Amino acid sequence: MDKSWLLLLVALASWITLKIIGLGTWTWEASNQYGILLNLGWLTVISAMEAYNAIDQDSSFITRWKISARKALRYAVFLILTLGLWYYGVVPDAIEQRKEQQLELLASMTNDPVAFAQFIASNPALADRTSEEVYTQQAENLNVFFSPVFYLGTVAMAWVFASLIITAIFTWVWERVWIST
Repeated sequence: MDKSWLLLLVALASWITLKIIGLGTWTWEASNQYGILLNLGWLTVISAMEAYNAIDQDSSFITRWKISARKALRYAVFLILTLGLWYYGVVPDAIEQRKEQQLELLASMTNDPVAFAQFIASNPALADRTSEEVYTQQAENLNVFFSPVFYLGTVAMAWVFASLIITAIFTWVWERVWIST
């Protein structure tokens, strides 16, 4: 098995292990932060390793970047698939619970005249709306935000861009460190 495939599998297994450890004990925010940091670390390791391995392939930055980015993007794609399986297969109620929690916070804000007045003061575009109208609009926004298509699409966009940027940085750095010496 290729080292990059082995590293990819170890990275995904470590993310799943982290999620299992935190299941029911960590807050949503803490679990997401730890998961993001872990995956960002793995993405950095994979990008650095692949950019270093691409040094011997070609002297052109673009060619080396394409070679190394391909494997970093492979990690991003498998990560997105793993996230989808986790949140919509293993723990499908987690996102629904988070959405319900946010809807409860929204309801408490729109039902409290002082909190609603502060919200309107910070959002002057909504000044002409009633608390019911604001609740309805924001609840629709939350339903879209927590929908599988939007959630996984946002995650996909973030990890794909992170893969490309981190790999470009390492491709450029390794060129300066190894090729120019």
